[in-house]
Amino acid sequence: MPDKSIKLICFDMDCTMLNEEGKVSDYSMEVLRRAHEKGLKLAPVSGRSLDALLIGISDLSCFDYVICTNGTVIHDAGTLDIIKRHSLKKETAVRYYDNFVSCNRDNYVVVNGFYLGKYGYTQFLRSIKYRNETEFESLLKLFREQGLPEVLKDEKYQVDKVIANFDDIPLRDRMYEELIAENLKERKAIITSSFENNIEIFDKDSGKDVAVKDVADMYGFTMDEVMAIGDNDNDVEMLKAAGLSVAMGNGTDSAKEFADYVTLSNAQDGAVKAIEKLVLADMK
Repeated sequence: MPDKSIKLICFDMDCTMLNEEGKVSDYSMEVLRRAHEKGLKLAPVSGRSLDALLIGISDLSCFDYVICTNGTVIHDAGTLDIIKRHSLKKETAVRYYDNFVSCNRDNYVVVNGFYLGKYGYTQFLRSIKYRNETEFESLLKLFREQGLPEVLKDEKYQVDKVIANFDDIPLRDRMYEELIAENLKERKAIITSSFENNIEIFDKDSGKDVAVKDVADMYGFTMDEVMAIGDNDNDVEMLKAAGLSVAMGNGTDSAKEFADYVTLSNAQDGAVKAIEKLVLADMK
């Protein structure tokens, strides 16, 4: 039976709402529009920054808010302005970034939504069209020539998260376990992963669950009135916090463990199929 108590649906993007081509399918977009027309509130909850998210979904008309960078930033979907931000302490960001650089090559910091890396970018990162390309190019040059501490001397620049992508998966797994164990002793950040080859670090007081609760509060909803959909480790806390939780068929074991329902894969429009079955069915 559909859950008629749900008022807000929050969904991850990569490997969840986005298909294998990194886009929201026409079918999924049609279902989201139908849910919006029925009066349901919808919010993307992505690990990407806003400009990176716009690669996969350019039509934000169904949303009031967009949650980005693992819940560290909430944007107004109409103006794209930042409503809330949780940034890593600068010394914490530098320490984690330097730690990754000591043993790995493909590392980034997301500063004010800009992906800054020392070496060549992946096709995905090269495809981002920043709203302020000039500022990005200037920051990237400063970062590559003088380093992250120099970038962060300007108080307006904040670190949204630190990312390391590994070719050496055993090294990644070992570092992931070590960082989590170290962080349990003295919590300085949130350590998580959005893909099997990466590690992501962001502010200890943030996360997708925190941002979803913030958005629910803005609407005056409780978390029991929230449906959350995700596929990976960085979605787990959001799934645990929501009144109704859905894991993707292509999701990790940890995501499925904490979900009330497992849907089809992202290649099969599993996220919106769950919305149709669990919320929209029989809705007039």
